[in-house]
Amino acid sequence: MTTKDEMRQAILAAAQCLFTRYGPVKTSVADIARDLGMSPANIYNFYPSRDAIMEAVGTQNLIALRQDITEEIGRTSGDWARIVVLFMSTARHMRDKLDNEKDILRLQALATKNRWAFVEDFHAFLRRTAQTVLCEAIAAGRLNHPEPQFAVDALFDCMISVLDPVLILKFEREDHLSRITAQLNLLERAFR
Repeated sequence: MTTKDEMRQAILAAAQCLFTRYGPVKTSVADIARDLGMSPANIYNFYPSRDAIMEAVGTQNLIALRQDITEEIGRTSGDWARIVVLFMSTARHMRDKLDNEKDILRLQALATKNRWAFVEDFHAFLRRTAQTVLCEAIAAGRLNHPEPQFAVDALFDCMISVLDPVLILKFEREDHLSRITAQLNLLERAFR
């Protein structure tokens, strides 16, 4: 017999697979139910809406991404190399999640309307991580900036190219990653 938690996880796993294949906006509760061999009404016993499923999947994805970024930064030496990890890991993840999503504006509208906490939580994680790396480097004299908080704010603002879905999908994958690399090279010179 499957427990309620196991069924919730099975629903999220099926949703994640369908989101990857077709995009979250194009995936319905009926699609998820069909994939699991159950009725849509049964899905609603576990999640009140497709948007709630999208939020739960997004939360899982960003928790895993935060852990991956934290571990990779821990293995990376060099202050600016750690900033590059923060940007590029986020960029690759966002690109991977959005490559099949064609209705970006609707997805953004859903995130805004529903005030998905996981999005704000992830942005707060990025800001805190950038602050930790920059403040440690500035305090040790390895990077130069007279106002650490201003530097953190400016760096986070530059992350728009890795966070905004419309900007992410405006360019082909390799062109997008090349542009981020060029942006990071320019930023690094500003901190030296």
